[in-house]
Formats: sequence, C-alpha cells, structure tokens
Amino acid sequence: MFIKLNKFTGLNNVLPPESLNTTELQGARNVDIDNTGSIRRRSGFYQVYSGVCYSGFSVGDIAVFREGQSLKKLNKDMTVSTIRNGIIEELPMRYLALNGKIYYTDGVVSGVIENGSSRSWGLAVPPPPQLSVSGGNLPEIKHDSYATYQVVCTYVRDDGQESGACEPSSINLKSAGIGIKVYPSSDSTVKNIRIYITHSNGTAFYLALQVPNILAEFVYSGNSQELTYPLHTQHLSPPPAGSIIEYYSGHIFIAVDDVLYYSKPYGYELFDLEQYIQFEKPITMVASVQDGLWIGTKNEIVFLHGQVPEQFSRSFIASYGVVIGTDVKVSANNTSINKDNNYGNGIYFLSEKGVCFVFNNGWIVNVTEGRYSFNVSTQGVGTLIERNGIVQYICTLFGAENVVDNSYKWMVYGDVTMPMLFT
Repeated sequence: MFIKLNKFTGLNNVLPPESLNTTELQGARNVDIDNTGSIRRRSGFYQVYSGVCYSGFSVGDIAVFREGQSLKKLNKDMTVSTIRNGIIEELPMRYLALNGKIYYTDGVVSGVIENGSSRSWGLAVPPPPQLSVSGGNLPEIKHDSYATYQVVCTYVRDDGQESGACEPSSINLKSAGIGIKVYPSSDSTVKNIRIYITHSNGTAFYLALQVPNILAEFVYSGNSQELTYPLHTQHLSPPPAGSIIEYYSGHIFIAVDDVLYYSKPYGYELFDLEQYIQFEKPITMVASVQDGLWIGTKNEIVFLHGQVPEQFSRSFIASYGVVIGTDVKVSANNTSINKDNNYGNGIYFLSEKGVCFVFNNGWIVNVTEGRYSFNVSTQGVGTLIERNGIVQYICTLFGAENVVDNSYKWMVYGDVTMPMLFT
C-alpha cells in the first residue's frame, strides 16, 4: 500500500507525533515549503567577506555592517570600506533608510550615512556666548534705567542644517552695541555660527549675525530695526541615541529604554526632549503601518492610532512581549493572512507566544500559536526573503536556551507554519 504525499503545511512540534496529520512535519532541515505546500531544497550561499560581522543592513545599492569598533560598507565589487571608526561599544546597530540617507544608532552613538560617508545626526547645541559692551547704535535708554538684551547661538552645517539654540546670555545696556564671543564647533561639517538677539527687554530672538565657525569676538552694532528673521530651533536638541528607530507620518521615532521620542515634523535632526511617549517597560519594537505605530515592550503589545504624536490614541492589544530586533515590514500583497486588506504594509515579528502578523487599525493574528513552540529569547534578528516565488520571514534568535549543538536556529514563515532550519 502506498500513500502519496503531495502537500505539506509545515512543522507542528506541539502535538505528539502520533497525533499529526499527513501534511504536518516533525522536522524540516534545509528545505523551503512554498505556498502550494511543495517542498524544495533551500538555496545555498557563498562567502564574500571574512570577518566577525554583525548588525548588517542594506537598501538599494548600499550595504553596511558592524565589525569590531567600526561601521563598514560593502561595495559593489565586494570590497569593504570603513566609514566610521572608534565605536567603542559593540552593540546591535539599528538603521532607518529615509530620503536617500541611512540613519543609525546603537543606544550609545548615532549618525547618518549620506553619499557613502558617515556624519553626525543633528548638531550639538553651542555653549552660551560671552557678552561685553561695545560701540554701536542700539537705542539709548533715558534716565537711570537699562535695557536688557538676550543673545543665543546656533551652529549651521554646510548643507544648511541648523542646530538647537544654546541657553541665552544677557547684558544690560544704556546704549552702544554688544560684543559677542562665540565658540566654534568641532564638527568638521559645521560652516557657520548664527547669532540671534532679542529686542530691548524682549524674549523673542531674531537673527543678527552669521559668522564663520571660528573662535572670535564679533560686534553687533546695529539699531535692532533689522532684527526680523525669527529663531526656529529654540529648546531643540540633536536626537538621543536609542535602541530602535522608525519613521512614521513625518517624524522619526527613537526608543530609549521605556521612552519614545519623536522629531519635529519633517525636521529629522531636531528633537524636543520634553516631548515623548512613556511606557511601563523597555520598548522592544516600534513599527509603522498606514494608520499608526505598533509598539512592543517586554510585557505587552500596544497600537498607537493617529497621525500626530500628541494626539495618538493608545490601544492595548496583547499581554505578552516582543523579541527586540525581529520585526520586518512586508507588503500586504505578499501575504494571504489578511485577505480582506491587501494594501499598505504589515509587520511580522516574534513575540513570546509565537510569530505574529499585524496590520492597520490594530489588527493582529498570532500565526503559529498552538502549532509551534520555541524557547523564549531576549533578542533576535528578523528579515524577509523573496526568492524563487517564495516569501519567507526568517528570524534568528540569540540567547535562547537549549539550542541544539550551539547552532543558530532559523525560523521561516511563509503562508504555512514555519519549519526550523539549522545552519
């Protein structure tokens, strides 16, 4: 008697072997299962660079990775170039591709890769200027009273990006002008320093001078009538270094422990650090869909609905955590899980309860619950592979207990329960 098996639905390691049906597998090594249930040998790979590499990322024709204390770029000819040295901590690097740039951070350092080179992400705020009385044409104050003028500075990069403003310095004058000693930035991309001054006894700052990025004293000798261009970066700072970065609705979001910071609208290098969203536990996922942000922490899954951070509505979705680093975006056209919503992007990620898929409007499904169990891990790496007509979510776990022969476990999910591969 022969039994013909022509379709497989993937692994099931929850039920005992004698309870499995004929389409379920106890093990599947070095194979792919496509959406028709057919099995084929998985494609191989070949080595292009030898080294202890981690935190890789690619977009378009650029690929970057960490090795030791360096951030490196894999060139088209498979040679390697170093684009940043001196990164002391060997921590997981997170990346975000946006408008032809790659923003990166590892919780300690951050930067931007632009035109194949690394530069600072945002500019440090200058120290306050030192003020003195000088000759000039400020309005004369009658009798025994004085006029108070306040002065702040900002740095300006060679691409026009302006830093946040420093704390104000103030001076009392009866007339004359203001001597202003400024301190240069050590950032080689900074070209100028802008000096902003208030009107007499005022609080709003206006551009008075733009000077070279050098240590020098400059004099404002005007009569204040030309002070018309306002300061736009008061109380703003460069972004904090975080463990996760994501883009949504004109903002870059950065997770720092249990706090979610966000940039000014379309001002990705300026943050108001007094504006943030607080969570109870450290954030392990920030992933955007069309109408909101999915947030994972160490003990819950939350959906933030809306377009403006200050107006987000928060919905509690699940009481289990997300494994950091495992979330991956996928076009709705490449999955049949949510057949009623085939527009926009969805997110695959690994939770403490299995592989989940989330979508717009707080929609979630746990695609492996009840069919596949695994050892909970503290962190992992997820990616999406589209090859030979198969779309696969692949996740590598780190720190999981009882890993066979100390090898990494790769979990693959298409439209079937994920098989486990060993490499």
